[in-house]
Amino acid sequence: MDATVRARAWFLALVAALVGCESQRPAADAPPTADELGRLRLTYEKQLRERPADLETRMSLARVLFDLGHMDQSMDQFQMVLRSDSLHVGALMGLSKVLAQVRDHTTALSLAQRAVAVKRDAETLESLSVAWLGIGQLDNARSTLAEAIALDPARPTLHKLMGAVQAARGDVAAAQTSLERAVELDPTSHEASFALGSLQCERLGRCAESLDLLQRAAALAPDTVRYEVAVGRALLQVGRTREALQAFSTAVNLDPSSVEAHIGLGISRAKLEKYVESATALEKALELDPVHPDVRLQLTSVYHHLGRSQDAEEQHVAHRRIEPHVAEIEHLRTLAQPGRNPNAHFNLARLYSRLGHDAGAVRHLRAGLSLQPDNARAWQNLGNAHIRLGRPSEAISAYRQALNLKPDYGLAWYNLGTAYATGGYIDLSREAYERALELSENPVDVFIALGNLELQQGDAHTAAERYEQALAQDPNLPSAQRGLVLAYRQAGDSAAAAQAITKFRNKAFPPSTPAMNGP
Repeated sequence: MDATVRARAWFLALVAALVGCESQRPAADAPPTADELGRLRLTYEKQLRERPADLETRMSLARVLFDLGHMDQSMDQFQMVLRSDSLHVGALMGLSKVLAQVRDHTTALSLAQRAVAVKRDAETLESLSVAWLGIGQLDNARSTLAEAIALDPARPTLHKLMGAVQAARGDVAAAQTSLERAVELDPTSHEASFALGSLQCERLGRCAESLDLLQRAAALAPDTVRYEVAVGRALLQVGRTREALQAFSTAVNLDPSSVEAHIGLGISRAKLEKYVESATALEKALELDPVHPDVRLQLTSVYHHLGRSQDAEEQHVAHRRIEPHVAEIEHLRTLAQPGRNPNAHFNLARLYSRLGHDAGAVRHLRAGLSLQPDNARAWQNLGNAHIRLGRPSEAISAYRQALNLKPDYGLAWYNLGTAYATGGYIDLSREAYERALELSENPVDVFIALGNLELQQGDAHTAAERYEQALAQDPNLPSAQRGLVLAYRQAGDSAAAAQAITKFRNKAFPPSTPAMNGP
């Protein structure tokens, strides 16, 4: 992959990691598990039923809901606090953090600025710097962090964020100094160790030096797959292939769906000349992510070693088709990696669909919708992907979700009609198409779909009327022209069919009526 793309991807990964970096808990406190968070939620909800005016308990509930990933509910709790106390600094910062997660960066910035106006200290300035980062204002983020560090030079998260900003501005030496200070202040921070180790290996080429830091991060957070993958990559760079193989194997065991772990496993095996095993790992990576920028080139090389020239050529051709999109894919993949950016998932899904990989599109649409479930367009696109995969039941469910959110969504009604027709629900299909007809400003496609549906059901006269309605709006539609001829033939009106053929004489028509497909 191009070095510039890799450098940008590295920075985006670093910012994504550090913007959500560890809170200022005492070092001995481990982050609560999901079960512990669930119990805390029940406790706080019970306390609030007894004392609904207790703002600090409501703040605690809001933070727990945030940690559980329930952004809408967390937002509601922070807003309830602000309705009681519009200058509550914690609620302003908490709500800013929630909005940053759901990508409303402008409002997040406004709230962080309000918090700073109420109380200008290192904590509120840190929140403001994160908001500046969210809208890409690196200079403002840097000056805000500099002020915060002057107020509290021993706050490690400030130095971590400053390191990310400096790296983005191209000042790698300054970034290294800031991250070294963060590690010095908090040696137990796995994020700081990972960030510094990644900087040393990916940007400075000092992978041997980075290993202690990356391995420390992996030891501090042993369930974090990206740390094991980073360790494996650094080991590969210094020629310690067998140890790299072990790191990637650990990553695969932690998360069998990790594409990067399978790719690392494949590369390590290839370096050890275990080409059959390498192909197995890379094929698994390809199954998980058919448009990954690296996997097809790696497979091309391995297939050549195995004497599978035709397979190698197919992978090479596929890579050339993907190559123009590599920069965008890598950019979006890095943004989506932490699971905090629904739009990155939605845009990846769009790219996957364009490249013909609808299973990947479904995966990213679901990931995006888990973060932003009120996106009607994304539900509609999920339905489309399911239709292309031959899954009408799943498509119907997705279109229904879109229409629950946006009842006047004409395109979703149209596609729901198609999904019902594909699944054999003819009456429901007709109802959905009729609803789409009411909502559509340009209903040509709906008329054709209704014509196809009626033709399938043997109602040739109604089908002909629908095709004629479509042609009245656009006389040059081949699908409506063909449909009309077929409807006349099915109705037994050979003269009308012949007249239509003469009228559309530059079009070719089949000699008999086939089973019609949906639109």
